[in-house]
Amino acid sequence: MRARDALGCVAAVALMATSARVAAQEGAAASEAVLVIEVSSAGEGAAEGAERVGPLRTGRLARGQSRRFPVRLDADRCYAAVAQGERALTNVDVVLASGRTVLARDGSTSPSARANYCTGPRAEQARLSVTAFRGAGLFALGLFSFPVAAASTDPGTAGGHGALERLEALARAQAGNMRALSAPTRESLAEGERVERDVVLTPGRCYRVLAAGEDTIVDLDLALIAEGGRALQTDVGEAQSATLGVLRPLCPPTPGNHRLAVRIEAGSGSFAWQVFGSAERSAEPVAQAPRFRVGGSGTDFIANSVRGRHRAAGEGRPAVTDLVVTSLRTNESREVRVPVEGGHCYVVLAAGTPSVRDLDLRILDPYGNERARDHSHDALPHARVCASVGGSWRVQVRMFNGYGRVGVQAFGSPR
Repeated sequence: MRARDALGCVAAVALMATSARVAAQEGAAASEAVLVIEVSSAGEGAAEGAERVGPLRTGRLARGQSRRFPVRLDADRCYAAVAQGERALTNVDVVLASGRTVLARDGSTSPSARANYCTGPRAEQARLSVTAFRGAGLFALGLFSFPVAAASTDPGTAGGHGALERLEALARAQAGNMRALSAPTRESLAEGERVERDVVLTPGRCYRVLAAGEDTIVDLDLALIAEGGRALQTDVGEAQSATLGVLRPLCPPTPGNHRLAVRIEAGSGSFAWQVFGSAERSAEPVAQAPRFRVGGSGTDFIANSVRGRHRAAGEGRPAVTDLVVTSLRTNESREVRVPVEGGHCYVVLAAGTPSVRDLDLRILDPYGNERARDHSHDALPHARVCASVGGSWRVQVRMFNGYGRVGVQAFGSPR
């Protein structure tokens, strides 16, 4: 009798365990179905005429874990990569990248994520990834495509740099005759979160600090804190942007490290900030910027080709970099750093040897956002961009067809 009772207890426990597993599986399936519906709704509502590209991806992520999927982006189309995590996955991020270049990334700190990107006249092979930045749980991921015209009213669609565009507009209106002393920095915060960054200010100069948030930020606050914790100046107005040194001068009387504090009082998402300064009062002579020759100092095929292109498309602008020469095979690329000043326009020229059939040229800002590219299909590409704010920009040259030596040079001057 006792043996039969024991067997019955074992069977009951096994049945309960099986029922629990079935219930857990059914619950996970129901949660996954809800995530799929949310992603489909968000993606198809991204713009008029949006349609899904490939299958929706689902799965489970641990904290810090990523999943990557190859995708093909057609020419002259815009794309929205949309992800949604369950409640336990409190911050999910999506990134659209090509090689080591980030085409677009999500800037929010929530279980929902969206990154937007528009292609040029060429199709591109890219990589779509989803990451559990905070928390763990189920996710759904989808890629959606729509015509470029449908994105024309969305300032954040082309490359997802709405905060940077707002900062550029704010700089045009409020930077005055001050020069950018730092590259534009883009960061993300949730409501109530605060971040502090070191900035070095010197006596004898006056400064302006500008910050601008994207649409999802309602109230952005800004403060400059001296050593010892004393606030030199604050902006606690209820707006998507904040400024220091605009309404009243910001001219620190003593040298030292200062802290820039940014806080989101309402809303969440990406914001961008930058420091501007007046000319430094100093008796020391100002160092002359290095001068470069058009086409470099050589007289070979590439040097002469760049000189010829400069006469045709260089707009008479002086060289701001030396001629950089490298060798590329099909699908290989090379990046060149270009120092960019706000209020200047730039032309980048490239030339290849006769074995080069088609070169691609792209100009990227410090955050990997594409700001210009060439639209030719030959070995003599050029691209033009005007920058409202400065920083270290990148020029990416890629061998689309052919092989051989390639030269790249940048030219710039005020607008």
